Amino acid sequence: MPVMTLHDSAMDIIKANWVAEPGIRATYLFPSADVIRIVHLDENSPALEPDEELAPFYFRAARGSAASHDVAVALIRPDEQGRKQPPRGWGDWKDAERIDRKD
Repeated sequence: MPVMTLHDSAMDIIKANWVAEPGIRATYLFPSADVIRIVHLDENSPALEPDEELAPFYFRAARGSAASHDVAVALIRPDEQGRKQPPRGWGDWKDAERIDRKD
């Protein structure tokens, strides 16, 4: 089984998340050499408290899977993008690739 690139794996995960969560309007993919870092703009996500930081969930790569990268996913409401900072150590919003949902 060929190993997928980080970007290919990220796109597969993003598309699967879009199918599972119809409230996701767009996704930001943050650069990393070895971890897929995703922030979904999800209109069904609860609003963060004013002083609450954006905190991702972390998932380890599945053994024997073509997707050989760890994944970190955070959810925010679309109106919070730009008002909340990306997770610590991920850079700035302008560093990320925005991927708009097209369905």
